[in-house]
Amino acid sequence: MTAFHYLNELDKRFSGESGSVLVNSHSTMRTLHFRVGRYDLLLPLDTSTEVISHLSYSPIPISRSWILGIASRRGQLLTLIDLKNFLFNSDPIKKIGNRRVVASKVGNMFLGFVVDHAVGLMNLQQEAFEDSYPEHWDSNLVDYLSAIYKQDEMYFGICDFQKMLNDERFIEGQKSYN
Repeated sequence: MTAFHYLNELDKRFSGESGSVLVNSHSTMRTLHFRVGRYDLLLPLDTSTEVISHLSYSPIPISRSWILGIASRRGQLLTLIDLKNFLFNSDPIKKIGNRRVVASKVGNMFLGFVVDHAVGLMNLQQEAFEDSYPEHWDSNLVDYLSAIYKQDEMYFGICDFQKMLNDERFIEGQKSYN
């Protein structure tokens, strides 16, 4: 077997087993698990491009406190969003430091969401999705979730960053520097 044939076989096997977010149409969703504040959040793998540990960026003058700046990544401009500051109006971060950037393509924009910690990958079983949000969860966060997942008495919010882009506050913040 040539190297080309071997790589083709690996590609076919990978595409067949886990090429889509739903491994099979009714059981498992693959997600990226990260933390923002006290919340455990998940992002479907089909909407995230990578997790970045160190990133140089340029601040944007006269912008909202949750817009950290712009970075160039793999030939794309990446707008960096301080997710904790946007969601909970927390103190803005001065530098990324030990935090991680979850890069995501949302619509036609490449955004980098600065999160407190990237935990790893999770496979979600469809039967563990909840019908309602925990009462103690912040309503500012719930507005940007598509679902809640429960595993071992722990709740995870599934992020829908498209909802954030459609939010009036986000739209107004973008106008500041466009």
